[in-house]
Amino acid sequence: MQGNVDKLTKCFLKNPIKYEYLDSLILENKEDQLFSSDALLWLKRALELIHKFFENILNDVSVSENLKDHLQTAYDITLKQYHGWLVQNTVTLIYRWVPNRSDLLGNGEYHEENIAVLRTYLPVMGMHLNYIDKKLIIDLTQAYEVKTNLIRFKM
Repeated sequence: MQGNVDKLTKCFLKNPIKYEYLDSLILENKEDQLFSSDALLWLKRALELIHKFFENILNDVSVSENLKDHLQTAYDITLKQYHGWLVQNTVTLIYRWVPNRSDLLGNGEYHEENIAVLRTYLPVMGMHLNYIDKKLIIDLTQAYEVKTNLIRFKM
């Protein structure tokens, strides 16, 4: 995840005024290969995993201490389809280190405060991820179509 953040930061720092908005960064990719849409795509997918994990925790009516199933479900929905057998099995090992609910969100008053924060910010995070998803699909599809048409024209 950090590698993708670094790629995007490097591109942004080349011209912070021009790339003040993410849309500018995505549009630039259509015209130039300065920006790696792949980095944004994988960062978005990782953030979707985090979003789904916390959404699963919020929707857990049993308020289970064990969060491994929530992470596994989030992974299955968001990233598993993009990973091969080796990575999928490596991720299975990671489930051993998932903290329990109390360690992650605290107890009593702290737990309630953290849950309130999640209820406030998760929907906003979801809206941003959906926007990025739509923007990437639209812009990258158009870029692919332009590139394909140019290749056809050259033949």
